[in-house]
Amino acid sequence: MNIWKINAQDGYRSFIRIDENGKQIFEKNFDFYDYQNEPSVRILKDDNSGKLSDFMYYFSGSGTKIVSNRFKEVIESWYPDLKLQFLPTFCKSITDKKLWVINAYDHADVLDLPKCKYTTSINRKGECVIDEIKEYCFKKEAFEHLIFKVIYPDRKEMLSIFATDEFIDLFESNGLIGLRKEKVYSF
Repeated sequence: MNIWKINAQDGYRSFIRIDENGKQIFEKNFDFYDYQNEPSVRILKDDNSGKLSDFMYYFSGSGTKIVSNRFKEVIESWYPDLKLQFLPTFCKSITDKKLWVINAYDHADVLDLPKCKYTTSINRKGECVIDEIKEYCFKKEAFEHLIFKVIYPDRKEMLSIFATDEFIDLFESNGLIGLRKEKVYSF
């Protein structure tokens, strides 16, 4: 049994976020204007192999992932109650496909911190906090989750998404592409 840290394919495409009414969403801290002062765009990382990936990285400070409509349909058909949100988005270079920002909101307290290797720093309150986990160790309960984010003692980890073998098998057995994964723990 394995725990995987989920990554996404590399490459670049421009895209913008839209709301349910098709109106562009601006996020002042992350969006930027191109040299022609057109509506802001972000960079969407993809593999550029000619075939659109089903799982891509939203290049911004947020670590957000973008998924295809096919990915959304597969996940919802197998696991309709999975703690994932799908928010509509638009890529200006890909107008014929539906794309979704994915948010995994299953925050699980499954790290075995005494066995993890990590770096720390002092926060604004003068408290010692975890900066980055270098080597993960998970409690047995982690394998009860399909796809999740972890909770540190002082906060929820927002950028990294973790998955079990069951999620990886579902992704691969349905012919979905674009998932890069790193095995971070085996039990």
